[in-house]
Amino acid sequence: MGDSAGGNLAAVVAQETRPGRRSSADDVAPPVAQCLVYPSVDARFVTESFRVMGDRFFLTGEAMEAYRAHYLPDPASYGDVRASPILCDDLDGLAPAVIVTAGFDPLRDEGAGYAEALGDAGVPVEYRCYDDMVHGFFGMGVVPDCLALATEVCAAMGSLMRRVTVHGDG
Repeated sequence: MGDSAGGNLAAVVAQETRPGRRSSADDVAPPVAQCLVYPSVDARFVTESFRVMGDRFFLTGEAMEAYRAHYLPDPASYGDVRASPILCDDLDGLAPAVIVTAGFDPLRDEGAGYAEALGDAGVPVEYRCYDDMVHGFFGMGVVPDCLALATEVCAAMGSLMRRVTVHGDG
């Protein structure tokens, strides 16, 4: 489970550790479920939500470009699936997922796109977009409704984990 850049890391861990695809992570068990909260899964910053929301709300495009410059100083790496897991051409066999986005977030479209790509690959996925929220709401427990929504997301992940571990299905 991870949010924002942590969602990127969680998606990459799920991809890198799945059976038959493990590289240097042979001693790491793949996750049984994944929860990506407004994940940053496309380092190219090419979505409509990035263009429209990138200068208006809590997380700005300028800030994202600065974060990316620290994490990925070489622009040639933006297309690497470890930087942009949405570009992975084989998502088969990934753990079932809960993917959450916020309506007023530059990352909204890439999170929705990744949820769609997982579903197209046959991965059980539950996608939720909280239309009236901004990036970061998951950790804003003092803001009205944020604690309730974060609790709802955690409950969805708990439910998914129980289904996967107890019943063996996604």
